[in-house]
Amino acid sequence: MTLQRSELISYLHFRSHERFLCCSCLTLLIEVFFVSVSFAC
Repeated sequence: MTLQRSELISYLHFRSHERFLCCSCLTLLIEVFFVSVSFAC
């Protein structure tokens, strides 16, 4: 039971970390997009 619980906790931690990475990648993409647009204008 404790093993399952720790696996669940690590899985949730991994998912939240994955979501954080996705958000930071999206933010980076948006920044690059705005920089390229400002250079184009």
